[in-house]
This record gives sequence, structure tokens and C-alpha cells, in this order.
Amino acid sequence: MRKGIVRGLIIGLVSAVVIVLYQWLRYRPDTTLDLYTRISNGVFQFGLIYLMVGVVIFSRLFSFRRRMGLRNYVELMKIKTREEHLENEKVKAELNERDKVVLRERGRDVTLLVAALLLMLVSVVLTFDQVQ
Repeated sequence: MRKGIVRGLIIGLVSAVVIVLYQWLRYRPDTTLDLYTRISNGVFQFGLIYLMVGVVIFSRLFSFRRRMGLRNYVELMKIKTREEHLENEKVKAELNERDKVVLRERGRDVTLLVAALLLMLVSVVLTFDQVQ
């Protein structure tokens, strides 16, 4: 978990620096207030993207159906014999066991969630002076 937090902070800081450089070199705003607004908008957008991807990774959304034992109807239409069905169930059980071992060893990956939190905090700090 500690590695995920450190990686998230590094990704967040690098992303923020890249956005700052891009906004400054591309638009060259006249006032610092305009620059802060542009940077804040860019950082917040990247934070939202990292948040969406981080939630999908953290919740292991792509293996949810398999882990919960829900039926895959498209796959069931392809299965013609009982042997194919049993083979499919065996593969699912092996993948579930592998997922449990991986989760026990590595834990959940919080890298992108930490990066999203950092970027959103930077965005809020940059717009804090603008609230009147």
C-alpha cells in the first residue's frame, strides 16, 4: 500500500508539472489569475480521469461478474456441450483463486486514487484565491 501511495504522489506531481508547463508555453496568459484558472481546469480534468480509472482498478470492476458467479449469457450461448460448460467453470475457479492470492500478496492498488486526490487538491488550492 505504501508503494502505491508513493507512486500516486509521484504520478500526481509529474502530471501537475506537465500541465503547468503546457498551459504556460501554449497559452502564455497575461495575468497570473488567468494562468491559475487554466492550470486549475487542466489539473482537475486529469484528476477526474485518474479517479475514474483508479476506481475501476481498485474495485477490480472487470472481474466482478466472474468473482460474483454471475452468468455470462453471451458465453452460455456459445457453449454447446456439458463438457465445455464444466471446462468453463474450471477456468473461472482457477482465475478466482489466482485473484485471491494476488489480492492477499499485493493488496489493492491505490496509485491512481492518490494521484487523483493530489491533482484535485492542487486544483482547489489554485482556485481558492478566486473565491470572493
